Amino acid sequence: MLILDDYKEVFIKILKLENKLTEYYNIIEHLVKDEKCREIIAFLKERHINNLKYIRDIRVEDYGKDSWIRSAPDCFVKVVLPINEITSESSIEEIINHILDFEKKMKEIYSCISDEICSGNEKELFNSLAEFKGRQIYEIKSCLEV
Repeated sequence: MLILDDYKEVFIKILKLENKLTEYYNIIEHLVKDEKCREIIAFLKERHINNLKYIRDIRVEDYGKDSWIRSAPDCFVKVVLPINEITSESSIEEIINHILDFEKKMKEIYSCISDEICSGNEKELFNSLAEFKGRQIYEIKSCLEV
């Protein structure tokens, strides 16, 4: 169980996970050979970096006390990006599916935390982060239609 007693620590964990996606983009951007695939990856990476600024700019101290009284399942442990499954010949569909899987797990983390929070402001923050992640997922899916 993850004890939600320090939401600054929770945000540090969240940023570490979100930065894993940045690292993933950096690696696959140089790994794949197909030019169209590289363009889509570069676009998604830029969007991710801009979205990450939104999360980094959140002032957690504005959302309530420094303590939560409930706990949640440790959903942080199941977020993995399978970089070893990507080769220079990987299709954009395969890569995007890995990214979508990651983003869906991140949305699940935000929702899981929101479900366990007692305070209204903190709950609202994590609900909005889950909705924000949902919009990111939609935008990524639209790249498959290109």
